[in-house]
Amino acid sequence: MSQTKSDPISMSGRPAILCETGPDESFLLGTRDQLAELANNILHMISESVESTVWGDKKVELPECPKGLTDPMAETAIWSVVIVDTESDRRSLMNQIRINGGETPIDWDGYDKQSAQDS
Repeated sequence: MSQTKSDPISMSGRPAILCETGPDESFLLGTRDQLAELANNILHMISESVESTVWGDKKVELPECPKGLTDPMAETAIWSVVIVDTESDRRSLMNQIRINGGETPIDWDGYDKQSAQDS
């Protein structure tokens, strides 16, 4: 297979997540085959039977993903999938992760009110 300027060969062959236009805008970039493989890999991971563990104060499942799901050379790479039981658990864990990373937690009540007004 030859490499051309219009169709370079990715070293990882996985889609990439790019954040080029601002902190609130990201893009998932890949070929149709790469994006289909990503979707299939996620579907396979969530259908696996995985032993639960605890993150913070939430029960989670962490299916194995030894190679990651997206290209590690991009600004953001997906190395794992974390499965929670409820939307409330997802929001709580999301804030725990944000705080752990030095970010402010999301005001979910304010977000929900703003979303309701926008729709």
